[in-house]
Amino acid sequence: MAGRSLLEAKEPNDLDTVSFIYRPLHALQLVDWAAFLAAHQHLVHRGQVKMNFRLDVLFVELNGHPETIVEATRYYMGLFSHRRGDDIWKGMLKARLENAADDTDAVAILGPAAPARTVVHERNEKVGARSCKGRSSGRGGLVRSHYGSRCT
Repeated sequence: MAGRSLLEAKEPNDLDTVSFIYRPLHALQLVDWAAFLAAHQHLVHRGQVKMNFRLDVLFVELNGHPETIVEATRYYMGLFSHRRGDDIWKGMLKARLENAADDTDAVAILGPAAPARTVVHERNEKVGARSCKGRSSGRGGLVRSHYGSRCT
């Protein structure tokens, strides 16, 4: 673990993440989206996720209004880009999480000491590649980019 925890030689309480997500195609309507969220509480409920995975999860819905997306992104960038107290820049990590094969590769790299966790991958159509500027050439499925606040 890098960043503040490394510099202060202490274990972090959690890792802050912001997930930028598209609604699955079968959950575009509000009633379907609510049912989807209810069925995946173990992955989206802040309290449950923090208790089970030591992650403080926040979400920005990419199906939302463009101004809302920009405002949320601006807010989280300001919140997580600097350390409190001394305003030293913190690093951020971007990780795409739509490929189940990547999970298998990660477990192989981490070895048996890593706890095995099941990750739900909802894919209804191919999602286009994203550039660093956040442009997407396609939509569909549940795409999450996590930005961790404790990386350098």
